[in-house]
Amino acid sequence: MEQPVHLELIGEHPGSVRIGRFKNLIIGAWFGPPNDGAVRTLLSIMKTLHRGSAEVRSYVHLLPDQVPLPDAKAREGLSYLMNHYEQHIACVGVVIAGTGFWASAMRSAVGGLRILVRTPFDFRMESSAEDVSSWLPDSHAKRTGVRITAHELRELFAEARSWQTMNHTPSEHMSATRAR
Repeated sequence: MEQPVHLELIGEHPGSVRIGRFKNLIIGAWFGPPNDGAVRTLLSIMKTLHRGSAEVRSYVHLLPDQVPLPDAKAREGLSYLMNHYEQHIACVGVVIAGTGFWASAMRSAVGGLRILVRTPFDFRMESSAEDVSSWLPDSHAKRTGVRITAHELRELFAEARSWQTMNHTPSEHMSATRAR
């Protein structure tokens, strides 16, 4: 029987993203615009995680349907992160939920970043978290030596998706739940 898994909240940019960690996997649960402030929050987290550490990590970003496209400053910041931390990144998975024009535009924006930034890590865009669960465990283990199962990923993604719909931080939610 698999042990329950839990994302540790390690950062948040109000109105945009909550960022969690499990082992050496970082998950960004986006619920608002990927703007400059949100990218600066991600940069601050990466600086803290990688300061004095050679540990390689994987990153997964969950983008819900109709979240605004990253603005120019955010795209510039994301390019910087991928270039500056390329030796510390094992894999990047970007889940773009939704269909139609918006999803195509978001795929183009994310794909454009990937074309501009030639890095050695495994980078894939998917339309569902389940698709990420099919390839990330093996690629992550191969590149980091740390095993995360597809089952664990599905649980972590479900928790991250719940963060996307909260009006308060996950820690406040957990405190309120415990108080009941």
